Amino acid sequence: YQKDTRDKIVHSTAIPCLIALLKRGDETVMARAIGALHNLSSNKYSIPAVMQSDGLPTLVKLLDVPDNAVCASTAGTIQNISRDPESRVVMLKLGVVESLSALLFGKDIQTQASAAGALMNMASPTIDDDDLNEIDARGKLKKLLADSIALGMAYSAIFTDPDREHWLQ
Repeated sequence: YQKDTRDKIVHSTAIPCLIALLKRGDETVMARAIGALHNLSSNKYSIPAVMQSDGLPTLVKLLDVPDNAVCASTAGTIQNISRDPESRVVMLKLGVVESLSALLFGKDIQTQASAAGALMNMASPTIDDDDLNEIDARGKLKKLLADSIALGMAYSAIFTDPDREHWLQ
C-alpha cells in the first residue's frame, strides 16, 4: 500500500465504517474488514480513529472468533495498536491479555506470532532500560511466548497431521 493512499484512508470515515462491519457477524465481511483494518493499523494515525470509533472492545471480542483468518488479522491489528500507550491501558481493562494468552496455545502460527507480538507490546510501557529486574522479566516473557508457540506447533504436528493418526490409536 502506498503511504499517500493509506493516509487518505486513515483520515476519512473508512475506519469507523470498518469497525461497524466487524459487528455484523458475517464471516466473509469480517475477514475482509479486519484485513483492511490490520493493514491500516500500521499507520500510527489510525489508532485515534479506532479508539474514537469504540473499536477496541470489538477487536478484543474478535480474538475469540473461531475463524483463523479473522483471529490472526485481529491479533495483528491489536499488535499494531498496542504500540500506543493509551490504547494499552484501554485494552488491559478489556481483558486483552487473557484473550491473547489463550491464542498462544492455538494451532495457527500467524495468530500465535501476532498474539505474542501484541503481548510484548503490552509489556513495553513498564520496562525501564535501567531496571535489570524489568529487563530480566521481559527476557522471561519472551522465552515463555516462544515456548508457547513451540508447544502449539508441536501439538498441531502431532494431533492434526493425518500421517500421524496412528499414534492416537
